[in-house]
Amino acid sequence: MSSRSSAKNIHLWRSPSPFNIYYSNINYLFLGIGVLGIIIGFVLLSAKPWDNPKALYFAPLLLVAAYVIILPVSLLFFKGSNSDKSTDSEEGSEKVE
Repeated sequence: MSSRSSAKNIHLWRSPSPFNIYYSNINYLFLGIGVLGIIIGFVLLSAKPWDNPKALYFAPLLLVAAYVIILPVSLLFFKGSNSDKSTDSEEGSEKVE
């Protein structure tokens, strides 16, 4: 039993994690919009009758937009810091001169 009590005292995470969360609120907003678009697209796709214009035209377009545009934007969108923007603008002005 003494080995169990000593095992509880071991700290598994001594250093902070090297991984950072790069997603901001705008990423989660786009992700929510994408998931909502997918849900609405499948609901429209299941509308009766089968030859309904909503089921034939709008639902597939909404699903393609959600899967191909909105979800990748939510994962890949990165808002850089202001210091990155200032260095880019300075480099651009040097190239013009």
